[in-house]
Amino acid sequence: SSDVCSSDLIWDIQENGTCILFHLWQKIMAEFVLDKKEIANIKKEFYKVCPLNFIKEMIVTIYGEESQTYAERFEISDMIAIEYKMVILDNENLIKNKNVGDVGCASGLWPILFALHGAKSVIGIEPRPVYMQGAKKFIQKHNLPVTLHLGDHNASLPILQKNNTDTLVLMAVDDLIPNFEHFLHNCSNAEIENYILQCATVSDDCFKNTKNNAGFTMHQEAHNTCLRSGFNPYTKTMDENGFQSKLDDSFDLANTAYTKNYKSENYLQYILKQNKFRIISNKKPKLNLSEFSIFRHYLHNSLSYQWLTVSSK
Repeated sequence: SSDVCSSDLIWDIQENGTCILFHLWQKIMAEFVLDKKEIANIKKEFYKVCPLNFIKEMIVTIYGEESQTYAERFEISDMIAIEYKMVILDNENLIKNKNVGDVGCASGLWPILFALHGAKSVIGIEPRPVYMQGAKKFIQKHNLPVTLHLGDHNASLPILQKNNTDTLVLMAVDDLIPNFEHFLHNCSNAEIENYILQCATVSDDCFKNTKNNAGFTMHQEAHNTCLRSGFNPYTKTMDENGFQSKLDDSFDLANTAYTKNYKSENYLQYILKQNKFRIISNKKPKLNLSEFSIFRHYLHNSLSYQWLTVSSK
C-alpha cells in the first residue's frame, strides 16, 4: 500500500519454501522472490569461498576423528545459507580489509569465513574451551588471520579495542548475555564503529496500543545442556565443554538453569538508539524457527530473527 512507510525489510518464508522480501521505504514497495533455487545459489557462493572439503577438514580437526562420519555427510543447511547472506554477503564492505571481532564464536566457523572474505584480522571470543585446541590448529595450518581467545563478553571489549576492531559481530548472543543492554552501552563507549547483529526478537503487537511503549523483554528459563547453551551465572563449569552438571540421571536442574532474555522488536531498537547507535539496516525474516531442527528444542515459534547493521558514528 502507498500509505505504508517503513525502513524495515520483511521476509516471509512460505510453506513451499518460497521466500518473499518486501522493502518498504519512502512509500514505495519493491518485491523479489528468494526461492529454493536462489538459496541453492547462495550455497554455491558459500562453497566457492569455503569449499566443502575445507569444512569437512575443519570439523574433524576441531571435533576429532569420532566426527569423521558427520563430516562426510555434512553440507550447509538453509539456515546457515540465510545467515551467510545476512551477516556476510550483505555486509562485505564492513568485513573486507577490516579488523573484525566475533563474540561467542563457538567452533570458529564464522571468524574463519570473515577471514576468507578478506578481513584484515579477526578476533574470536568463546567461553567454552572444547573448541579451542582444534580450531587454533586448523587456523594455523591454513595461515588464516584469525586469533581465538577463551573468555566471555565481559573480557571481550579490552581485547577487541587492543586489536583496533572496526566491526563487531554479535550472532545469536543477545538472549544469552546477561544484561545485554549494559553490554551494548559498554560497546558504545568502545572505539568500534560497525556492528552486525543477529537477534531473536518478539513482536510488540500485544502492546501496540500502549502509550509510550518502549518495548519489553520476555524471560524464558533454559538449561545448560548443549554447546550452544548459556550458563548459570552462579554455578562453576565442570569440564572443557562448559557444562555445569553431568548429562545423565544425576542432571542438576538448579545448577544448570539460566534465563534467556528475548527483547521485543521495539525494545531492541530502543536500546540501540538510547546508546546512540545509528541503525543502517534492519532486516526481519519471518522465519518459524521451530521448523529448523537446530532451534527446535529451545526457540519458541513466536520468535523471529532480526539482522541489524548499526554504526556508532
